[in-house]
Amino acid sequence: MGIVVSFSGIILVVMGAGKNIAMGSSFLSGNPMIMMATFSWAVYSILIRKYLERYSPLIITAYGLIIGMISMFIFWSGNIELHILKEISPMTIFSIIYSGTLALGIASVFWNIGILKIGNAKTSIYNNITPVVSVVCGIIVLNEKFGLVQGIGSLLILFGLFLTKLRDKRQEAVIEKTNRKA
Repeated sequence: MGIVVSFSGIILVVMGAGKNIAMGSSFLSGNPMIMMATFSWAVYSILIRKYLERYSPLIITAYGLIIGMISMFIFWSGNIELHILKEISPMTIFSIIYSGTLALGIASVFWNIGILKIGNAKTSIYNNITPVVSVVCGIIVLNEKFGLVQGIGSLLILFGLFLTKLRDKRQEAVIEKTNRKA
């Protein structure tokens, strides 16, 4: 139930624009990709578990980033205009390196450690917080507006997380009670 509530909140945050739900051209071009990325990350989190039992989170992350980089190059190389590469500023290059190595690399290592320690289902629910953090960062850094629909969506995400944690605590209590009787 918590996962459904939380995912509903993600949809509202992604679609939210002020007091309305955006269904225009920007919704149809970018938002489905965001939803697919969220779904893909959940699938990754489930499938990666068996490899984390054999390899360290650092090795898994390194291979994942390398495979991702090669895949991006193969699939997107036709869209890169080489003459534009000369115009890229050093700050942009630094930002790309930072994003790829530090932000994504470190976050992925921590994510994989989380999957290893508490399991993929419990870890994956925390992925739903990403849109809330993105909205808050957009407000602070980019001076974006925070709409009613995004607010409701954010609350649903957090409430879904709360419901999931509450269910987990109840399940742990039942298991502990059963173990004491045995």
